[in-house]
Amino acid sequence: MIRFATLALASALFAAPAQAQTLPEGLPPLAAAKACKAPKDTVGGAMDAEAKALAKGLVPAWTGSEVKPQALAKRMQALQVPGVSVALIRGGRIVLARGWGTADMATCAPVTADTLFQAGSVSKVVTATLAMQAVQAGRHPLDADINWALARWQLPMNKAYPKDRVTLRQLLSHTAGVSSPDSTGYAPGTPLPSLQAILTGKGVKGQPVRVTGKPGGAWDYSNGGYLVVQAALEDMYGEGFAALADKQVLAPAGMTRSTFAQPPAAPLLAATAAGHHLGQPFADRFYNVAELGAGGLWSTPGDLARLLIALRGAWTGSDTTLLPQAAAREMAKVQAADWGLGLKLKGSGAGFSFGHDGTRWGMFTRAFIHPESGDGIVVMANDFRGFDLADEIIRAAANRYGWAAYQSRALASLPADTVLYLRGSMNDWGTATPLRREGAGFAAEVTLPAGRHEFKLATADWDYLALGQGAGAGLKANGGTLKLDPGGGNVVFETAAPGTWRLVLDRLPTGRPRLVITPGG
Repeated sequence: MIRFATLALASALFAAPAQAQTLPEGLPPLAAAKACKAPKDTVGGAMDAEAKALAKGLVPAWTGSEVKPQALAKRMQALQVPGVSVALIRGGRIVLARGWGTADMATCAPVTADTLFQAGSVSKVVTATLAMQAVQAGRHPLDADINWALARWQLPMNKAYPKDRVTLRQLLSHTAGVSSPDSTGYAPGTPLPSLQAILTGKGVKGQPVRVTGKPGGAWDYSNGGYLVVQAALEDMYGEGFAALADKQVLAPAGMTRSTFAQPPAAPLLAATAAGHHLGQPFADRFYNVAELGAGGLWSTPGDLARLLIALRGAWTGSDTTLLPQAAAREMAKVQAADWGLGLKLKGSGAGFSFGHDGTRWGMFTRAFIHPESGDGIVVMANDFRGFDLADEIIRAAANRYGWAAYQSRALASLPADTVLYLRGSMNDWGTATPLRREGAGFAAEVTLPAGRHEFKLATADWDYLALGQGAGAGLKANGGTLKLDPGGGNVVFETAAPGTWRLVLDRLPTGRPRLVITPGG
């Protein structure tokens, strides 16, 4: 659903989309993986009709006409994702919650419905819910200066805009122009810095939190903005964030296997998944998070599904345990780009959905619900390539249940107004390189230095063409080496000399995609 991640994973770790890198900077130390046997399917939970359908229906977003669904186990192996857990929501009820694979390749523990993962930026949904509760309680207006609510510290403003003030609405919608601190985490046993230290930048990695843009200006994803909200909530309530979240959101929503404690206390700690990089476990299992309001939540897919169901109940007015209907509707209303207040929004009408993604070192989460139908899904994985795997699992569900915005489509059916981008290591996985339409295909020119380059062909919202799932896809390079990475998601182009290259994407007679790279300019 949304994008979240390695653009600059070390500096935007909680942010939304992300692409895996080979040994990214700051990666936690790795340990040796055991030769774990794949757990039997029944270990992770019941293999009912829903589970079987998901486990055999994985497909890429854009396919050739003859691409066949693949098995979950095969895709996990190809992407080197040790474990994944899924909760499926139908009609506002959880109809499936189970795991597949291994939670920790150092111990061979299996993933089950009770396995906890670091939820990363999905934490912001909890933070935004707390903030809207404060607004409803009259503690702070949504459009008032946030500094009015801050007692221990004041948000430094941007001198370029002396009359502009930052509001809670702007912070929750990533339009406050607030900088982000370092969010890479802390090894077990390392003392966690206080929120005050993070905000001021004293004695911690990274920059202090301050206003660097124009308040109320362009959308710019900000972890720092949510730390300002966390500080305001703690000051308004006179209570620590973790306890406040547990009392006002987690417990009322029935999220008994969720916590902001770093690390989780027993007995939850024993059920945590370890982070992995391409199948290798982290030596310390996971890094603790000091920035709780931005990305400190531990949870399960089942618990995150309960949160989505509770917010959906508030949105429909059928269950106002967490929020009154008006507040939930305000959260799910477009504020900037395709974002509400703490929620990523997609689609319209019956296809409208809200949710969030989350990323931590070696963890990935994608969660959303369609409030009108009550259908949704949560996928959590213990390797960063869970980003790719989650999308494929979601498409299996979408194809089965008719979630149009998430279904796979043939390349030939790509809407005329949809732009494809070359998104990769050459442009920080951004949208700087669009492909133009040429006849029945697409083309672009890109200047590259000598060396190895990884990229995807993807839309702005990260639906991408997975050439590796189109058996028989054509790859041809003149002047370099063109191949798929082991997972089949990224295309790898290696060249011995710098130059400008022409990329052409079209279709083979079979309907399968073909990508050709030649010298040009």
